[in-house]
Amino acid sequence: MADLKVRTTEGPRHNAAVEPASPIAGRKSSAPATWMLSAALVLVAALAAWGWFRPSPAPPSRTATSPERTLVWVDRQGTEAATGAPIHQYNLPRLSPDGGRVIVEVQTSGDIWVYDLTRSILSPTGNAGLSPVWTPDGEQMVYVTGLAGPSALLAVVPVDRSGPPVILAEGRNTMLPSAVSPDGMHVIGATRQIGDGESVVLLPMEAGSGKPQLLYPTRFLKTNPIFSPDGRWIAYTSSDSGRSDVFVSAYPGPGATVQVSSEGGTMPRWRRDGAELFYRNGGKMMAVKVETRPTFSASRPELLFEATYGNGYDVAPDGKRFLMVKNLAVANAGDPNQLNVVLNGREDLKARVP
Repeated sequence: MADLKVRTTEGPRHNAAVEPASPIAGRKSSAPATWMLSAALVLVAALAAWGWFRPSPAPPSRTATSPERTLVWVDRQGTEAATGAPIHQYNLPRLSPDGGRVIVEVQTSGDIWVYDLTRSILSPTGNAGLSPVWTPDGEQMVYVTGLAGPSALLAVVPVDRSGPPVILAEGRNTMLPSAVSPDGMHVIGATRQIGDGESVVLLPMEAGSGKPQLLYPTRFLKTNPIFSPDGRWIAYTSSDSGRSDVFVSAYPGPGATVQVSSEGGTMPRWRRDGAELFYRNGGKMMAVKVETRPTFSASRPELLFEATYGNGYDVAPDGKRFLMVKNLAVANAGDPNQLNVVLNGREDLKARVP
């Protein structure tokens, strides 16, 4: 059971001479307070029965599926700034290579939209689907649709709606894409259908040119693979350590595999120059300085900030700020484990009611 936090608020006090101290001040008694509380409850019940009160609308759901979300910028110190994006049920935002646009799922409609950060315009792409990722030229996106059915489709389509989708793969083995290689030749993602759990798979970007290739096969869960900017390494989340941690493995291999996170981590993202790797650990945003040549090496993880964000994120090209999904229902609800107690409440009530 969660610990209850108590915050006290002291109401206005009168001069002590106005109300002399009780001769039994040293004795504690709950009888008057209990009687007053019972009387108040009876009065409220009576007023409600007479129709004096109207029920308030139910508060927004505080689950991860709440539609009250927006996109915000958060710098490395945790300072938040608005993007101007309207409120929608956003999920998995991905910044374009130049950092000027965002493709993002809008779960209320099931469609993929593009948000222009410069012009503050949210536009439909005309495609329903999940997990959109940019191609390196910033002109197309790869996404999956029908993932829950028997004939899921992995497709690539121009973001500006200048052409129809091209099917890259079809069937139950279709991956959930997470990145396109820097040379634009392959898409990488995870699938539940290959191996014993979710596995890292690679697929050529040309339709009908090959079957998914399984990478780093083990019995451990692997998700969120993403190429380094130079294309020589792949960062991903794995349960090899017995929990979710971030690892980096050589691509195409053979080569080293290095654990990057020290106390758990998910959803790795590279800085565009390849000099830094970011990941999430619960509400923590972590950063690791890395070198990718001639081999891979990483520094000790550094905590940048800690805050409640969810439903994916991305990193600006310069690594100075992060595009986060903010759940407004959670942000506005406060701490559910806090009890507010008002001291000298009778005097506070007199001050408020003439």
